[in-house]
Amino acid sequence: MSGELAELRLRDWILDRGHMNEDLGDFVAALGEKLNESGIPVYRISSGIPILHPLIRAESAMWIEGEGPSMRQFPLSLAKDKMFTNSPLFHVYEKGETVRVAISPDPQPGEFEIIPDLRAEGATDYVAFPLTFSDGSYKSITLATRRPDGFTEAHMIALESILRPVAMVFEIYAHKRSASNLLGTYLGRSTAPRVLAGEIQRGDGQQIEAVIWFSDLRGFTDLSARFTPRELVDVLDFYFEAMTEAVEERGGEVLKFIGDAVLAIFPFANESEARAAAAKALQAAEVALDNIAKINETNFSCCVDELSVGISLHLGAVFYGNVGGRERLDFTVIGEAVNVGSRINGLTRDLGHPILASEDFVEYVDSPFTEVGVHTLKGVRQPQRVYHPQPILAAVPMQLAQSGMSMP
Repeated sequence: MSGELAELRLRDWILDRGHMNEDLGDFVAALGEKLNESGIPVYRISSGIPILHPLIRAESAMWIEGEGPSMRQFPLSLAKDKMFTNSPLFHVYEKGETVRVAISPDPQPGEFEIIPDLRAEGATDYVAFPLTFSDGSYKSITLATRRPDGFTEAHMIALESILRPVAMVFEIYAHKRSASNLLGTYLGRSTAPRVLAGEIQRGDGQQIEAVIWFSDLRGFTDLSARFTPRELVDVLDFYFEAMTEAVEERGGEVLKFIGDAVLAIFPFANESEARAAAAKALQAAEVALDNIAKINETNFSCCVDELSVGISLHLGAVFYGNVGGRERLDFTVIGEAVNVGSRINGLTRDLGHPILASEDFVEYVDSPFTEVGVHTLKGVRQPQRVYHPQPILAAVPMQLAQSGMSMP
C-alpha cells in the first residue's frame, strides 16, 4: 500500500469512526492500533486537553502498547509547576510549536522532565504536536516510538497529515467532557447525565423516594456583620465544602445551596436501600458536624464561637425534575417531604439540637434516638413527631451558646 493511500485511509477512519468511541481513551487506543497497522511504529500516545472544571486544569488520555488506555487529570496548580513549565506541552500550549526529541541512551543536560521516564520505557523518539481547536487555542497529542532510528521523515509526514482530523475528534470529546463537568459541578453528578440525555423540558422528571437532608448555618447574620463580603464567601466555602464532602462521600447528592442552607438527597428504591440510605444520611450528618468542629485547624478559627450548624433528616416521596419558567428551569426536588424536612431544620435552633429527624426517618435506622416532642410545622398538614440522635451530641459538641441554645 502506498504511503499516500495509507494516509488517506487513516484520515477517513478518523473522520468516519473517531467520534464514535465511548470516550477519548478508547479513541487514542484505537488510533495507536491503526497507526501501527499503517506502518508507523508507535508504542505510546497521550492527549493533552485543558477542560472547564473548578479544580482540574487538564485531562489526558494515554495509550501504551500492551497496556490499554488510561485517563489522567492534572490540577489547576499544574500551570506553575516545574513539571509542566519544563515540558514539551508548555511550548505546545503557549506557542503552538511542534516539539521533537531524539532520546539518547544517556541523560542530557537540561532535558525535559518526561525524558527519563521515556528512556526507561525504551523510547528512542518523541514528538508533541499542537492541535488547533476552532477557537484558535492549542491542545496536544504526543507520540513515542521504540524504533531504533526513531520516526522516519515519511512517518512524520504521515503523522502531520492526520493532525487536523484528530483535532476535530479531540474537540468533540473536549466539549462533551466540559459539558459533563460543568453540569455535574452546577447540577450534581446524578442530575447532570439526565439533563445531558435530554430531560430538559419543564415538568420532565419522576417521583422518587429519598432521604431529605437539610443543613443550615446558624448565626449567619452576625457573621455577615463581622466579615467583609470576600471573607464571608471564604467562610461559606468552608462550610459548604464540609457539608458536600460528608454527603457525597456517602452516596448522597447535593442539589442546591439556598443562601446558607444545603439541600441534599439520598435516593432509594426499596426498603433495604431505604435503610442503607438513612444510615448513610445520618453518618453524613455526624461527619459534617465533625468537619465544622475542625474549623480550629483553618484560617477561620476566629469565628468558631459563631459557626454552628443545624441538620434535619426526613424520608418520603418527592418529584425529582424540572420546574420553573419556560426558559429558566431548576432541576430539583419538590413535595411535602421537602417542606417537612425544611421545617424540621428550623426546629434545630428552637430545640437546641444540631441534628433532628422525623419519625418517618427514625423508623429506618437502628441507631438510638430520643423523642423531643410532637410539633406543628408551618405548611405541613399533620403534626410531626421529632427526634434527636443519642451518640452525636456526646461525640461532637456544638457551639450553641451564640444562638442562646443549651445542650440537652
